[in-house]
Amino acid sequence: RVTIDDLMALRTINDVKISPSGDRVAYSVSTPSVERNAHEAALFVMPSTGGTAKRLAESHRIFTPALPAPRLRWLPGGQMVSVLVAGASGPQVLAVHPETNAATVVTAAPSGVTGYEWSPDGKFVAYLSRDAATGPPPIANKVGSNPPATRLWVQPLPSGTPRALTPPDQFVDSFSWSPDSKEIAYSFAPFVGFLAPYSTKIAGVAIDGGAMRPIIDRPGMNVSPQFSPDGRRLSFITTSERSGLIAPRGLSVADAGAKNSHVRSYPMNGAWIAEILWAPDGQS
Repeated sequence: RVTIDDLMALRTINDVKISPSGDRVAYSVSTPSVERNAHEAALFVMPSTGGTAKRLAESHRIFTPALPAPRLRWLPGGQMVSVLVAGASGPQVLAVHPETNAATVVTAAPSGVTGYEWSPDGKFVAYLSRDAATGPPPIANKVGSNPPATRLWVQPLPSGTPRALTPPDQFVDSFSWSPDSKEIAYSFAPFVGFLAPYSTKIAGVAIDGGAMRPIIDRPGMNVSPQFSPDGRRLSFITTSERSGLIAPRGLSVADAGAKNSHVRSYPMNGAWIAEILWAPDGQS
């Protein structure tokens, strides 16, 4: 018979990333702890051809919410692997050298990091973080008012000063780098809450400053932008201008250089799209 103890002993691989050269695989293993009432994650790396796995960053507590995964990433060049770890003020980005196991906490966001991506040229890290709360305690806030915004930040490496790229009235949902590392496309809503994803738009912002430029500005859900490998097109998840809660989340592709330009939708017969990945040649 299967017991509760048997189920609680099961371990789960909850995030996996292959190195840029394809020679190694980094993965996170989650183990439930009844004593701590939490999932405890461990980071490993091993050759992609098989062999012995090596545990990394044992002295750090890997951030393990129910969703999303710990957000494993390989740095461009494949010399280091990164993950979100628990910090005093919230999750932060940790970079680890697989050979030496030397680890460096890269970010120090006052409210923690909820998502991050390395620039393709390896010179920056962009991340999402909520503004620090100001004013009266939450219990005294007006009912229905928005909390501090989740904004897009960029930080020069190895130890530059981070700066916000988006204004405090935009609640950023997701983002991606352009292949030339000069611009970031991001999705945002003007408010937070359950209905916020159904009022999202996509914009672009240059990392050296400048005004936001609209890319997808239409009703409904428009999230998870991803540049094509040549940077000319943008794929995204969308309800195709429908704002109802049961509207299918399909795939669309548009020109990245102009507003609502050549938007082509792929409804997928009502299937709900959760993630998007471009083929390296940009043909699919």
